[in-house]
Amino acid sequence: MASGAYIYAHQNGFNSSVLGSDASYFDSAAAITSVLESFPLTDENRAAAIQNNLRKVNEVYTWPVIAGQYEALCRKVVG
Repeated sequence: MASGAYIYAHQNGFNSSVLGSDASYFDSAAAITSVLESFPLTDENRAAAIQNNLRKVNEVYTWPVIAGQYEALCRKVVG
C-alpha cells in the first residue's frame, strides 16, 4: 500500500477489510488473468484508490494508532 502502486489482491477477509474497494480482487489462479485483462478503472479511479490506500497507511495503520488500540483493549480487559 505504501508503495503508491495500484493493488491486485487475493480475495479474502483480511485483504478485503484492509483494502475495501481500493483494490481489484481475484480468487483463483485463473481469475488473475481475467482481472488484469478487464481492468475497469479509469486513471482517475485508480489514482483515487492509490490515494485512499496511502491515507490508510498514514492515518490507520501506524504504530501509534495500533499500539493505542492494543492499549485500549488491554485496559478494557483488565477493567
